[in-house]
Amino acid sequence: MDASETFFNQLGHRGHVPALETVTGSVRFDLQEDQGTDHFRVALTHGAVAVTKDDTDADCVLTARRAIFDDIASGDTTLLVALLRGDLGIQGDVGMLVLFQRLFPVRQHSSGRSAATDTERAHS
Repeated sequence: MDASETFFNQLGHRGHVPALETVTGSVRFDLQEDQGTDHFRVALTHGAVAVTKDDTDADCVLTARRAIFDDIASGDTTLLVALLRGDLGIQGDVGMLVLFQRLFPVRQHSSGRSAATDTERAHS
């Protein structure tokens, strides 16, 4: 199981996210590989998380190469960094994606800096 599959599997088991209990909406993640596209739809209903593997309509749709999303799902980079690099396609309510970014991990180095900070410096 790769980082993306692990992320969505764990997210589906989280149940309720108190920091997002005022949020109701959905984001679909379309992860592309040479063999095709995998779809993961994450719905929040007042903080309750549900993950399905389908291409049903969503408030926001994020499209990315699976390898790029693996880096996001593992905390090696952030949605914002990947977006600024032009690695992501986004359609629909971008505000919903901004709220959903709280669900993603940020890996900390022993220096106390996040991996995203190092990634941002490397690409500046």
